[in-house]
Amino acid sequence: LVAIGESRAKNPPKQGDKPADDKPIAVEPPQEPCPQGLVLIDAKCTAPTEDKPHLCDENDQADCQKQCDRGHAASCGALGVLSARSRDFAKALGALKKGCDGGDIHSCVNLGDMTLEGLGTKADPAAAAPLLDSGCSGGDAMGCARLGVLYHAGSGVAHDDARAAKLLRKGCDGGQARACGELGLMTRDGAGVTADANAATGLLRRGCDGGDARSCTAVGELFEARDPIAASIYYERGCFASDWKESGKSCAGLGRVTQAGPMANEARSKDAYSWACNKMNALGCAVLKVAWGDSRPVFPDVQEQIRLQDACNRGDARACAVLGVLQVATGNAMGKSTLDRACTMNDQWACALKAKAH
Repeated sequence: LVAIGESRAKNPPKQGDKPADDKPIAVEPPQEPCPQGLVLIDAKCTAPTEDKPHLCDENDQADCQKQCDRGHAASCGALGVLSARSRDFAKALGALKKGCDGGDIHSCVNLGDMTLEGLGTKADPAAAAPLLDSGCSGGDAMGCARLGVLYHAGSGVAHDDARAAKLLRKGCDGGQARACGELGLMTRDGAGVTADANAATGLLRRGCDGGDARSCTAVGELFEARDPIAASIYYERGCFASDWKESGKSCAGLGRVTQAGPMANEARSKDAYSWACNKMNALGCAVLKVAWGDSRPVFPDVQEQIRLQDACNRGDARACAVLGVLQVATGNAMGKSTLDRACTMNDQWACALKAKAH
């Protein structure tokens, strides 16, 4: 069993902290099950010997290279992880392939993940899927989680929400926070499973507690209208998560919930929007420009604007507010009227932006 988010729970972000802007490599190292001074040989913890290869220390690249050369598949996997972290992707791919071919399921999953992300090779979901499937079948939760996402998206495999939900459940139960969040969103929307708001919230909270920024954003949105204090907590967790793109959305949510209403704090709000903009979040940059005259350019997603317009036309005040600030920031003459529409629908944030719009 693997606890979700244990280290993060012990060290939550503090007021005034700044989230990191770096984007980590997704591959995961093998877990060393032996006490210090002992190594894993033939499934037993024992003293290292020269006549038999052993699972190397995940931080000792020289030993990982040596044990991989001697035919230890999991050490090849560890060598692949170390090489990926140092961005020697060609070496990483070779080591992970050797580990996977040698029967190490974690190497298969990491190789699949690099193939999926296009690290050192062409991004190829169809080629990644069987590697992830091999890992999932061998009990690797990360493999199940990644494969579930592919089936939900229909990327590299045929779209199948029912199968995706089962795979994501395996990944979530195995400690993969993203799987919990993805399954939570599917449960919220009734995709592949029966819609259940309470179960969805529980899964999204579990994902957020494990550091999945997308889950934190989704929970923050659920709480924002009725409990802005709780929403700010979840948004802050997401803002400090390691997923560079998704954490930007959480930072923008934190800026929004601290800009108007009972949580209003202008300095905190501006900081949060700055963090969001630094992570290339269009909403964060747009609010900075509209409310504080920031000069950074705004590059909204066209498809997202179409989605916001449709939601606004259906009476979604928050969608109107987001669309309005993006329009104002990009010089669209409809922006102020869209913000005014959201304000008349009692969206406090839209009213605050309307009053500040330059």
